[in-house]
Amino acid sequence: MKLLLFLLLIIGSDAVFGQSAKKINTQLRAELLIYQQKQDSSEKVFLEEAEILEQVRDDIRIKTKTNLYPEDKKLRKTASSITGLINTLKYLEIDTKEVYPDGADFNFLPKYQTFVKPLSKARDQFVEFHVLKKDELNVDEYKRKEQNELLKQLIWKYQDYEKRNQMNIQTQRNYIEQITSFYPRIDSLLQVYQTLNTELESKNDLLLKKLELARENYRLKGPKGFSKAYRDQFPEVHPILIQEITSSDFESASSDRFGGMDNVGSIEGGILVAPKTVEPVQERVIFDVTDEPAEFPGGRAALLKYLAENIRYPQIVKEMGIQPSTQYVQFVVSDRGSISNVQVKKGVKDCPECDSEVIRVVKAMPNWIPAKNNGKAVKSWYSLPINIELD
Repeated sequence: MKLLLFLLLIIGSDAVFGQSAKKINTQLRAELLIYQQKQDSSEKVFLEEAEILEQVRDDIRIKTKTNLYPEDKKLRKTASSITGLINTLKYLEIDTKEVYPDGADFNFLPKYQTFVKPLSKARDQFVEFHVLKKDELNVDEYKRKEQNELLKQLIWKYQDYEKRNQMNIQTQRNYIEQITSFYPRIDSLLQVYQTLNTELESKNDLLLKKLELARENYRLKGPKGFSKAYRDQFPEVHPILIQEITSSDFESASSDRFGGMDNVGSIEGGILVAPKTVEPVQERVIFDVTDEPAEFPGGRAALLKYLAENIRYPQIVKEMGIQPSTQYVQFVVSDRGSISNVQVKKGVKDCPECDSEVIRVVKAMPNWIPAKNNGKAVKSWYSLPINIELD
């Protein structure tokens, strides 16, 4: 009898325990479903905010790339031009104080990269939405007791993910507000750039006019009475075709050296003039001024592009803190367009590496379009100023 009662008690306990586990399982599944619905709702909000965030990010990138970057590049190019012009005018001993009384200092120029740096995180930071994997939700293959433990773990994960997702939704909203509040500041910076560009372009024009006036003055009154700097800067203005020699020197010249006296030419006003029928003498002439000057293939814009893409100053030059300046390089363009006799007429003080690099790049230039006199290609000198920019 006692044994029977004991068996009935065990059977009854198992039945009660089974019903309790089933009830808990039902409750847990219902709670899990609620969290799944919360996740779906949060994901919808997150995606809506993400779309807005991506739009404002695109807007700020466009404002930076399309508006600020071109104005910044233009400003620094003009500042570099002004620096080069001032250095050239100082080399010619021409006063520039009426344009820049205290000298040109461009350390004050704004840098849009620094200006927009506080936006870098809001503009670029990836924001994640946490979602449970589908295979984590498959608990039916386990026994009910194990199912309940897994369901509890899933509910805990949903709770944790919900907290993270709500924080990330708020992060997106903060980024959106941070970026959009920056719009007026970017517009203000753009106005600053435009104002500075107008001011610097005006001063650049004044300096250019000074340089043009100096060239014209040298053309009309030179070369006597002008310093060597004028010839370095304007080699094409006053040409020297053949070095002056005296009549006695001419008459005593060896016929073997000149290939026969009949082929040498004559002395006119103390100048050796080659006869029209003798080509070898003509070939030795290097003209400073021609009817049509030599030209880089593609013109000046192509020349500047070539220099910008190929000049690479060594790292040690940048570490030396070389200030922006202008190098003056002179070379010969043959009647076939080849480059030779490359020499730095005015280099950078204490920086032979700068001169070596410029010579290397000039020597590597493609053939030029040669200069012409009377429609015929001739050998000519060419003087090229090169602005040094180490940024």
